[in-house]
Amino acid sequence: MNVIRYNQRNCRRHDALAPCSITRELSNDVAVVAREVVARDGVSRLALVGFSMGGNLVLKLAGEWGSQAPLQVLRGRRLLSSD
Repeated sequence: MNVIRYNQRNCRRHDALAPCSITRELSNDVAVVAREVVARDGVSRLALVGFSMGGNLVLKLAGEWGSQAPLQVLRGRRLLSSD
C-alpha cells in the first residue's frame, strides 16, 4: 500500500506558499490532489482518508462528487469486497 500525505494550506511552515488560509470550503484542493495522483502515477484504486478538518473535507468532497467520483476512488462498500 502506498500512502500520500497531503499538507493542507497554512499547515506548519507552508504559510507563504498559500494564497489564502485554509477553510472547510476547500474540498476542491483534495479533488485536485486525488485526480493528479490518478493521472500522474497511474493509481488504479485510491482511498481518501482525513482526520478532523481533513475528514470534513473528504466527506464534503464525497457529497459533491456523488456518483460522479473518479472510478479509482474506493467507496465504502467496495472496501469490503474481494476485488
